[in-house]
Amino acid sequence: MANYETNDIDILIGDGKGSFTPAADITSGGSIIAPRLVLTAAHCFHNVTIPTDPNYARRFGEVHIGQLGLTERGQRIAEWIKVIIPEKYRPFRPHDYSYDIALLILNKDIIDRQDSIICLPSHDTISHVGDYGTIVGWGINDETANEISNYMMQVTVPILDSTIDACNPSMLPPKNSTMTICAGILSGGIDACQGNSGGPLAQKFKNRWYNIGIVSHGIGCARTNSPGFYTRISAHINWLCKQVESEGEVLPVCFDIIPNSTTYKIQSS
Repeated sequence: MANYETNDIDILIGDGKGSFTPAADITSGGSIIAPRLVLTAAHCFHNVTIPTDPNYARRFGEVHIGQLGLTERGQRIAEWIKVIIPEKYRPFRPHDYSYDIALLILNKDIIDRQDSIICLPSHDTISHVGDYGTIVGWGINDETANEISNYMMQVTVPILDSTIDACNPSMLPPKNSTMTICAGILSGGIDACQGNSGGPLAQKFKNRWYNIGIVSHGIGCARTNSPGFYTRISAHINWLCKQVESEGEVLPVCFDIIPNSTTYKIQSS
């Protein structure tokens, strides 16, 4: 995987213990959709309970932004204080990653400029079969590795036809293409992997980055005929807008069309 050229469309979510290895309670990616809101994957958080002890809760979960290397100084750090997951998410149904989306509420604004926020698509005009999406994150480079990467990495993968056999492996439940994006290199060698969960599958459209998918699941990493699966964000826009509104927040992002809410407006590119 190649080093990514920017540091503001992806973040690293850790367990607040200064540990960023698979042994940590949480090591996932995410994307900033508002100064105090982070979009990520539900499977990273479905069994997490935020402690009530303030001495522990204060350092329970951290979000890091503004760094390409894990040891670099100058990154911004916030703590997540609430996790919102769809009621329809069923974590205990084997291999079922439907509704694999989560919204993190932070204890403070983690960014101070509009350009740091990734856009959200309200329909699928920019995620056609054959288009390419970019995955960024600190995930492991090989499924046999035991530590995540020290540097943010990037790969580009094609969006695949959801009806092909590779996008419907027998060991996984049938996929709903309206809810899931299938993407990857069928010859193998390039893929998201452990530690990338929750991070964005992004496309650049009219000079803005759009988060079209959330890294969700797959069979191994970068195997032949084993593409990855991504939560299709456009399918969850109405749910997401309702959660944001209930938190008293506003999404200052560039929807390509206005969703079913008057609160969220088109941002000019």
